[in-house]
Amino acid sequence: DKLNEVRNEVKTKIIDNFIMRTLFANEVEKLKIAATDKEVTDGINKLKESLPPKVTYEQFLQKNHLTKEQAKEEIRLGVKIEKYVKSSVPSDPKVTDKEINDFYKQNKDKFVMPESVHARHILIKTTPEDNAKTLAEKKAKAESIRKELLGGADFAEMAAKNSDCPSAEAGGDLGVFVKGQMVKPFDDAAFSQKANEIGPVVKTQYGYHIIQVLKREGPKTMAFNDDIKAKISAYLKMKKQEQAYQSLMKKLKEKANIVVYSS
Repeated sequence: DKLNEVRNEVKTKIIDNFIMRTLFANEVEKLKIAATDKEVTDGINKLKESLPPKVTYEQFLQKNHLTKEQAKEEIRLGVKIEKYVKSSVPSDPKVTDKEINDFYKQNKDKFVMPESVHARHILIKTTPEDNAKTLAEKKAKAESIRKELLGGADFAEMAAKNSDCPSAEAGGDLGVFVKGQMVKPFDDAAFSQKANEIGPVVKTQYGYHIIQVLKREGPKTMAFNDDIKAKISAYLKMKKQEQAYQSLMKKLKEKANIVVYSS
């Protein structure tokens, strides 16, 4: 059932792409939009650069059943269509301060930073080959390290000396992470601990962890600063370009006589 659904989606997409290509081809022909030999050569070179390593241009043509001349004409058409679209869709649409402000106010839920913690840990690594005895020894080692930490041992020094995690070089520091970013047992432990306490030993697929949360941050709304404004502006510009492109396609389709025959 899923295969039929995907097949129908792909079929519809191929038909839509063919319609779009034909509409664009007719329009550039009508408007007498030209592509220079240099633009075509640049297009071929760009295509060559985009090919996967060890795939030659000749192999690409062979795989797609194209002669060099056919490929050249396809690229020429592509250059013409690109010129036409660029002339019809603004490359840098204007976004007003009011639009940015309104978007921020109407979408505040999109600007909420989730709960986060800054934590460090010490990992005693386990492997699938460990037997019950080895696992018990590793757990005992983790418990012993935790006991030393509770007794006042320096966490960074203990991490540097004992942790099997690459973070050992930074005293076990994992930096700041949000809920859901770590494996579940680690995540649950870190987000249930109070700041600065040494939590109980936690077992994950990686091994035994001793976690210390250095700082907690609750969910908070991002400040409406220049950085957020710039991101909203870029998003709104992209949406305006999409709308302009869809409007162009609609206009071309309305002028054309399109008949799709179902098999």
